[in-house]
Amino acid sequence: QNNPTVTVRAQVYHIVNDNTNPSLNDVSGLVDGWKTTGSTDAVTYSGSTTGRSYNNDDSCSPLQVTWQVDRECQKINARSFDQMCKAMKDRGMSADLEPHASRDLVSAALSSDDLVTLTSTGRA
Repeated sequence: QNNPTVTVRAQVYHIVNDNTNPSLNDVSGLVDGWKTTGSTDAVTYSGSTTGRSYNNDDSCSPLQVTWQVDRECQKINARSFDQMCKAMKDRGMSADLEPHASRDLVSAALSSDDLVTLTSTGRA
């Protein structure tokens, strides 16, 4: 456990063209944390870093990461998503606005199933 302070928060969004629904306009927390409004199935678990420099065979990450993942796809309108991207760019986060490589999925035999539910209605 070389780096116990790193936490990665992950959410997936479906960008919709709907400016009439006020709940899809809420971008609070998207840059500094994560949008918890509407999350009903979020979990946390321990894992390692991501990236193509590590694989499942001969190169494992020495760093432990706490992952917090919303397992449901959330909706956000296009205008709000653009506002979030602008806020990220204004804060010098341009590199995070581009797609990044991901590592291969870890086999079930090497994966932990020790999850902690973060929402009261989530499944473990």
